[in-house]
Amino acid sequence: MKKYVEVIKDNLKYLLNLDEKTAGVKTCLSSSEEILIPHSINFESQDYFVTKILKDSFRNNQNISSIQFPSNSKVQTIKEYAFKKSSIKSIVFPPQVTKISKGTFCNCK
Repeated sequence: MKKYVEVIKDNLKYLLNLDEKTAGVKTCLSSSEEILIPHSINFESQDYFVTKILKDSFRNNQNISSIQFPSNSKVQTIKEYAFKKSSIKSIVFPPQVTKISKGTFCNCK
């Protein structure tokens, strides 16, 4: 049975998979224009690799203009409608990204 927990770090809400030691970006709580998706986050002395941007995580975010990833990013999956109706202008996906789901950039301004 997989166990999950939500945590907030640096104005991003993550969903942690405690079994796999991975994290997905769930919600952006920042009003910044530039967002850095980290390689990993630490929770209770354990590192969790950020491997996903989850469904609707930046949907309707009118502050965001760019997303950045470190060179050692582990992000592999961008889920449905992650940036739908957002004001994103720039994003360079890390080479590890293997899946960009439907509607990811639907109705962006």
